Amino acid sequence: MAARGHRSELVALECIGLTEGEAASKIKGAGCSIRVTRRDTQAFLMTMDYAPSRINVAIEHGRIVDASVG
Repeated sequence: MAARGHRSELVALECIGLTEGEAASKIKGAGCSIRVTRRDTQAFLMTMDYAPSRINVAIEHGRIVDASVG
């Protein structure tokens, strides 16, 4: 499981700066799921469960500005 978490972290970092569509393709291609936590000024409610194969992304003007595993 640790290797999976490590890979998810790398994918998350690689998504910063990509468009939402590019990031979604990269994340899904790595076998992970995507969750949008913020889009411009609108923040979304999230569950507190930790999922090592889920990548949370914050989007501003159509580009990923932050990404984390969980």
